[in-house]
Amino acid sequence: ANDVAAKLIVQNQWTHLSLQAVADEETKIHMPIKKKPIVRPLGDVLWKEREPMNLLQAQKIAMGSRAYSAQYQQNPTGDDANFFKRDWWRFYKKRPDGFDIGCQTWDLAFKDHDTSSYVAGYYLVRRGPDIYVMDEVHAHLNFPATVTAIETFTNKWPATMKMHKLVEDTTNGPAVIATLQTKIPGIIPVRPEGSKVARASAVSASVEGGNVWLPDPLVYPDARWVNDFIEEFARFPAEPNDRVDAISQGLLRLQLANVGREEEVEGDSLFLPSNGYNEFGE
Repeated sequence: ANDVAAKLIVQNQWTHLSLQAVADEETKIHMPIKKKPIVRPLGDVLWKEREPMNLLQAQKIAMGSRAYSAQYQQNPTGDDANFFKRDWWRFYKKRPDGFDIGCQTWDLAFKDHDTSSYVAGYYLVRRGPDIYVMDEVHAHLNFPATVTAIETFTNKWPATMKMHKLVEDTTNGPAVIATLQTKIPGIIPVRPEGSKVARASAVSASVEGGNVWLPDPLVYPDARWVNDFIEEFARFPAEPNDRVDAISQGLLRLQLANVGREEEVEGDSLFLPSNGYNEFGE
């Protein structure tokens, strides 16, 4: 492609000035002549007088997340995404009538700074070969707020009370998970194996095969997060990728579980009902 800007950037002889319509993180802009950087806080609108936030939100809806991301957010993503193409995802208009197994899966951050990683959490259920994403938590949360979020999420979906809540056991590790285990039942530390790319690649076939279902935002008004979810997967491995980490973790576990009995997976006993669940506890 004749992308002149891209060709110049790789030469490392030019200053790349990328101005998003709405800053998606705190950004320091270093101008070539002035020494003092310009700081744009998270959510800063570039030109409020010409294009205020309500107009930008309307444009995002009218154009779609992909086109808006390219034109307004300076973050184009092509149709040939290597890991998760947009048209791989399927959408349900009605939740499945019962399911075989479920879990919560969490990628945690424990800092609520706007520039820190997001906390991403999901409720997943599996019915036969298909996995349904039921709900999402995605926010900048500190540790106390994270514990509250998991408790609130579990209360919102009572069927998950007996399910495992998979938490990535990273450098924050044992002490953090130990605290969660005193407050919330079923916290299971998961030690990630391999790179983020390797883990995402391991579950991409399920998405490509049409076995991962998202709530249809036109049917479920509280599922407005779905468009941003799909865009994050399309951009992967670019950051942020907390959603990809959390979903990959959950999909891997549900793929490994044999329905109908208690299956040992990497030393952890997954709760598997013999006759399947028949309610979501909404």
